[in-house]
Amino acid sequence: MAAQGWYSNAAGAYTANNKLSKKLRTVGQPMFRFRQFSDPQQEYGRKNGKQFLFNRQGNLTTTLDGAYLSEGVPIPKSTVAYSQGTLTVYESGKAVAWSELFDSLSEIEVKEQSIVKSLVNDMAKQLDYRCYSEGANTADVCYIPTGTDANPTGTWDLDGTPSTTATRRVQVYDLKNWCDAFSWGVYGSTQYVPAPPWDGTNYVAVCSISALRSIGDDPEFEKANYYGDPEKLFSGEKGRLGGASASCRMVADNHISGRLSGAYSDECTVFAEDAVIEGVCTAEEVRDGLPGDHGRDQSSAWYYLGGWSKVWPVAAGDNRIIRVRSA
Repeated sequence: MAAQGWYSNAAGAYTANNKLSKKLRTVGQPMFRFRQFSDPQQEYGRKNGKQFLFNRQGNLTTTLDGAYLSEGVPIPKSTVAYSQGTLTVYESGKAVAWSELFDSLSEIEVKEQSIVKSLVNDMAKQLDYRCYSEGANTADVCYIPTGTDANPTGTWDLDGTPSTTATRRVQVYDLKNWCDAFSWGVYGSTQYVPAPPWDGTNYVAVCSISALRSIGDDPEFEKANYYGDPEKLFSGEKGRLGGASASCRMVADNHISGRLSGAYSDECTVFAEDAVIEGVCTAEEVRDGLPGDHGRDQSSAWYYLGGWSKVWPVAAGDNRIIRVRSA
C-alpha cells in the first residue's frame, strides 16, 4: 500500500533538512610539558641581534682545605672562574589560508572556531618540541638503565650520545640514582659540582607514559605513595619519590618522550635548577595576513621569534639535565 514516509526522498524525506551541529570537534592533542621548565630571559628582546649571550659564574679556583691562615702571612688571593653560553634565535610559524566563498557559506564560524584553534594547537606542539630539541635534548649527561630487573645497574655516558643499549625498564632504583647524582655531582666515576633542586627541594623528571607505568608498577613506589599524597603543582604531575638527599617529582609527557628515538620507550628527562633558558624576541602570536584578490583570499598564521639553550655544559664543570636514553 502506498503511503507517505521516510523510506525515500520522494515519499517524504525531503520535508526536513539534516541539521549540522554548531560544535566543531577537534582531534585530540598531546600534553605539552617541556616549556614550563625553561626560564624566559626578560632582558632579551627586539633589536638585540640574532644571538643572546649569557655568563656563567663558577666557584673560586681553590681546594677544600679549610683556608687556614698563619700569623703574619697575607690572605691568599684567588679568582672566580667564568664561562659564556650562546643562545640563537630562529623564526617559527605556520599559516592557514581560506577563501571568502568558504567563509561566507560555512554554517560554522570559520576563523575563530576552526582556524585559530588549529593554529594555536600547532603552535603549542611546535614550540614545546623546540624547547626539547634546542635545550633539554642537547644535555651532555645520559643515563642508561642496565642490568636486570632483579639486579639493576645504571650506566653513565657524558659525551651527549648514549653508546650503551638499555637492557631493562626504568624503576625506582633509577630515580634514586638520578637524585643522588644531582645531589652529589657524581656521575659514575666523574665528579662535577652538585646541582640544586629545580624548586629548591625537588628535581623534576619529564617521563614518557611507558616510563611512568614502569615506575608506578614498582612495589617500592606503590609502598611509598601509600602513605602520602604529594602536592600536584606542575602540569601533568604524577608523583614524587626521594633519593638519599632529595626527591624527584614526575611529570607525564605523551608528546615527545619515548616517541622519537626508536624502540626504547622509557625515556625521561630530569631537570635541576637553571637547566634551560629561553630568549624571546617576538612572543608567539596569531596574525592575520593581508587579504588578496580584492578580499577573496584570506589567511591567518602563528609566528614566534626566539630560541632555547641548555645553560650548563659539562665542560663548565656543572650539569643540570640528565637524559635517560638508550643507544
